Amino acid sequence: MSERCIAHGPDLIRSLLGVLVRFRQGAAVSADIKEMFLRVKIREEDRDSLRFLWRNNMNENPQEYRMTSLIFGAASSPCTAIYIKIATPQNLNLSTRRRAKRYD
Repeated sequence: MSERCIAHGPDLIRSLLGVLVRFRQGAAVSADIKEMFLRVKIREEDRDSLRFLWRNNMNENPQEYRMTSLIFGAASSPCTAIYIKIATPQNLNLSTRRRAKRYD
């Protein structure tokens, strides 16, 4: 399946300049979320769109594999990861959010 068949989604990444201009706190925290893609699992029904062929030996037929987590380079991965980062806290129930807020 071609990369053209995967929806890119909206650009949810905020510009660094915009964040800095609106920043009003005494301290800032920055985090590297490079492992986030690997922690986001792909739904079973969507895994066929992320298939690839692999062979260890040129004399063998290739084996077909399907990705089970977000991949680097897919058009939809950045939008999906940012959406999950935004939506997950909103989906938690209120008591969980209150407990989490204590550790902020």
